[in-house]
Amino acid sequence: MRYLSSFLLILFFITGLAAAQESTEEAPEVTPEATEEATPSGPQITALGEDIFVTIPFDGTDRDFLLHVPANADAAEALPLVLVLHGATMLAEDMASLSDFSALADQEGFLIAYPQSVEGYWNNIPGPGDGGQADDVGFIQTIIEQVSQRFDVADDQIYAAGFSNGGVMTYRLACEMGDQLAGIAVVAGMMLNTQAQACTDAAPIPLLIVHGTGDQVLPWEGGVRFGEDQFGDSAGVEIWFSPLQAAEFWAGLAGCVLRPQLSLLPDIDPDDGTREAQYNYPGCEDANDVVLLEVIGGGHTWPGGANAGSEGDSTDFSTSEVVWAFFAGLS
Repeated sequence: MRYLSSFLLILFFITGLAAAQESTEEAPEVTPEATEEATPSGPQITALGEDIFVTIPFDGTDRDFLLHVPANADAAEALPLVLVLHGATMLAEDMASLSDFSALADQEGFLIAYPQSVEGYWNNIPGPGDGGQADDVGFIQTIIEQVSQRFDVADDQIYAAGFSNGGVMTYRLACEMGDQLAGIAVVAGMMLNTQAQACTDAAPIPLLIVHGTGDQVLPWEGGVRFGEDQFGDSAGVEIWFSPLQAAEFWAGLAGCVLRPQLSLLPDIDPDDGTREAQYNYPGCEDANDVVLLEVIGGGHTWPGGANAGSEGDSTDFSTSEVVWAFFAGLS
């Protein structure tokens, strides 16, 4: 099934379902029950419908990820794989809990891997500790290889989604291993000008961006990350692209019309202080669609996740459901 051009209808359907739920409902507590050591044949996972830690040797050390195999997994069927990258200082299990993506995987029948960064930071930009030195692109590629050895992964349905620092890393994955990914989603994350400069020859890729206009961590307007105003002449100037600039960059790679179609979406929960606007870039080549979901009044959050209902966290929709609807519509 090709991606529906009327993504608005998909979103409206999803948000309608979300509005019917209690906005104060808490996400299930994630309690991994085992740590599985990888073997030459891949991680030996037997539990279905659970989040399980997997440790693999990589680049001279042990690296971890959380793997969720859907409860209804069919050994005779190739399964999509979604990689979900956590934000700065978070753990993989925090991301699983925040997003509640695993429950959706059980409903829809796809695999999820929640990779764990080194010391809480992805090597997308220089950061504290060893996280800025780790070969995280290679680590993600190894996760795909390991999971594919154990399960029948649909090679044309491997996706990546990231929150905050994980979203910045997701842009790097699209630049450096986009040929292995069928689509990406970036939530409350941004792209750097230095990333864009290294990404001009990248292949186009379907992209969904979700970002709040009230984000105080990575402001909607973008702006200077490192520069003379902060660190003096010796520091290289790094600029955060705004979500609109990032969308335009990828839309340009995909040959889209760079005048997006703007739609104001129905305000499902008028009491949450947010509302959504959607930007669709038409005419993209080879269905490499680019969609930006602006959360008006939204903060630095994963809307509709475990913190739904808190200040700046929209309850109009479930981010995980919208991300999966976008991915599922690409195949």
